[in-house]
Amino acid sequence: LMSGGKLTDHQKVLGLSTNFKNRRTPFTTNSAAISLQELEEFINESKVKCPGFSGLRIYLVRYPLDAQKAEQAKSRIGSDGNNLSQPSFVLVPIKSFDPATGTGEDFKVGSTNDVYALSIEDPDDPGGASILCPPRC
Repeated sequence: LMSGGKLTDHQKVLGLSTNFKNRRTPFTTNSAAISLQELEEFINESKVKCPGFSGLRIYLVRYPLDAQKAEQAKSRIGSDGNNLSQPSFVLVPIKSFDPATGTGEDFKVGSTNDVYALSIEDPDDPGGASILCPPRC
């Protein structure tokens, strides 16, 4: 079962990234993995939804999990001490990517503030073909 990418509010992605930066608890994540098929599907769909995108931004994120969501996602998303968060990452197409500086603008879809994003083990999207280690290694 593949989830691929999905339209995600850009501010949500930025908030998850801020959550990553502001937490100082130890990482439980050793690695993340994604199937080649899902990554290729995301890139191909990005070419349709974000014509002319020229790179991918990799956001480092932590998913905040309330107790109910943590229970539902415990087989896929590890908890980080008492804070119930899991470091992960989100891929977002960017336009005007400059490899010399690493800069570019996140590609907004249409006239919205949405970006087409691939969120590795998003607890709100149970159908993905991606893995965080631990708990799945």
